[in-house]
Amino acid sequence: MVIKQMRNKKGYRQVDVADALDISVRHYQRIEAGKAFPSEMIINKLEDFFQLPQRVLFRNLNELCDLPSYYDEHLRKVELAIN
Repeated sequence: MVIKQMRNKKGYRQVDVADALDISVRHYQRIEAGKAFPSEMIINKLEDFFQLPQRVLFRNLNELCDLPSYYDEHLRKVELAIN
C-alpha cells in the first residue's frame, strides 16, 4: 500500500508512526498490511501525518490510476516520494 511506501521513503520506522498516532506498533503493522482498518480518528491522524488523503494512503501503487483527477496533486507527492 502507498502508506508503507510513504513511510519507507520518509525514513520512518513503524514504531515512529505508531507513536505519532498513539497506537500500538502491532496495530499499526496490521493497518499497514491491510489486515486491520483504523478508526476514523486514526485515519485523520494518518492523513495529517503523511499529508495525503485516505483514498491515496490505502491504495496499492498499481491502483492509483483509478483515482479521480482531483487527486492529481496528491499523486504527484506519491510519485516524488517513491521515485
